[in-house]
Amino acid sequence: MKHSVDEIKLKALELFPKKAFSSAVGKWAAIRFPSMVSRLQNRVFSHAVSLMRDEAELDIENYPTLDALFTRRLKAGARTVDMAPGSIVSPSDGHLASFGTVQEDTLIQAKGINYTLSELLGDRILGKELNYGKYFTVYLSPHDYHRVHFPLDGTVISFRHIDGQCFPVGEFSTLNVQNLYCINERIVTVCEAPTGRKAAVVMIAAMGVGNMSLSYLPLVEGTHPDWKIFDKEHFSKVEKKRGDELGIFHLGSTVVVVLEKDMGELLPALETGMPLTMGRQIGILH
Repeated sequence: MKHSVDEIKLKALELFPKKAFSSAVGKWAAIRFPSMVSRLQNRVFSHAVSLMRDEAELDIENYPTLDALFTRRLKAGARTVDMAPGSIVSPSDGHLASFGTVQEDTLIQAKGINYTLSELLGDRILGKELNYGKYFTVYLSPHDYHRVHFPLDGTVISFRHIDGQCFPVGEFSTLNVQNLYCINERIVTVCEAPTGRKAAVVMIAAMGVGNMSLSYLPLVEGTHPDWKIFDKEHFSKVEKKRGDELGIFHLGSTVVVVLEKDMGELLPALETGMPLTMGRQIGILH
């Protein structure tokens, strides 16, 4: 019976107008309501998702829109970035959804469900470069801090936007939607560490996420993002330190970090489902 119920739920999810819904949520979240309405909306949302009000940079009621509340910064000192030499840190708050080694271009989405690295990245050449490297996936729920940070020191050498669906990325979808991370909209940021090895940070959109935005500006003057991979003529490399802001989810979603083979190791104490905070050490570079 459970199996048939899941099949019905999956079919309904496939038919639901996910992108239109996400766009509508994004537009709603950007509306500046009268202050009384805005304060009430913020209180209701923060209570509904158990948001950590004491960590927010501003008082919850002072955010002018729901989007401003979603994308809030934290108070100074609310997160500590591990600065040990070669440390790899969690790029965001959330839970560790999966981790391991890429095997034959394959990563684990959930128990018994795999997906391919080259399809996730939208780049077969990069997929080959990162094959057999370590990876980890962080799931952000609606109550989490929604800004994504660089997990290691390095240089941004490229990024690309890949259009796609907006399936939710919670437990039901990860267990039932094949190739979930490869069919959802995503942004791939590629970094080069001081050692010359590469890592990819993939921000994956989800239903209800109005949009994603990047916090760095890797462009020469006079150009602007048009959501395609940039050639070297129109791409200015950007140096970043671990903990620097990379991008923003305008609601919760998922981040996948993939390291080149022999670039580093993940800590042996990691466990699937464990809570993470941005800046917590999760691995070490070789």
